[in-house]
Amino acid sequence: MSNWRQEWVTQKVEIAECLFNGECKGSYPEAVLITSATINAIASNLWPGKGIDRKRFVELLIKYASADPSPTTVSVPLLVQHLIDKGRNPEAKLLQEKYLNVCDSLVLLGNDIDKSEIEIQILCSTLDLKTLRKYCYANIFYEEVRSSYVHEYAAGEKSDSHSMSGARNAKVHYTNTINMPRRIHFHINWLREVALLTAKSADSICSLPLAKPAKWWIEG
Repeated sequence: MSNWRQEWVTQKVEIAECLFNGECKGSYPEAVLITSATINAIASNLWPGKGIDRKRFVELLIKYASADPSPTTVSVPLLVQHLIDKGRNPEAKLLQEKYLNVCDSLVLLGNDIDKSEIEIQILCSTLDLKTLRKYCYANIFYEEVRSSYVHEYAAGEKSDSHSMSGARNAKVHYTNTINMPRRIHFHINWLREVALLTAKSADSICSLPLAKPAKWWIEG
């Protein structure tokens, strides 16, 4: 079986890492543009068509990228902020007291603070899957990082291009700004892992393209 997708993506993520490390005056945004474009290419290879870009991008990460942390993981800080913004204060308070009872200046790591949709629904059964999946890593990355850099060449309102932790397990973590909600940061190491895993999975599929699912995962 051919491994051409893995070989192609490996070349692209190596370029992305060089840019991330400052070569050719590059930085995080350039690394994101290349890495996310490779993921987009794999997704469109699996499910060709128009008007389904976000759905297939998320589907690819959820079904074919067993990364650590998982793309299915729900961002608790961003979910809580969404609930506050929507006036759903009892639900926000429940999550805050359980998971976010920490000092405002603490740098939060995704592995420590973020949870699976099952864990969150056990705690707060009123939260539906569609809402939870909107705040999973895969969808946040698509909306707040990939799309924001493609269309505006800047991080989205809920994300940050700057890392605040050098910890090895800080592939996903949160930045702190005074009097502002926490913003999520996806480290280049996590993006690299996700891109390579999607390519490896795609190379293992015997027959492409795949049929579009009756219901995409992101739809709940």
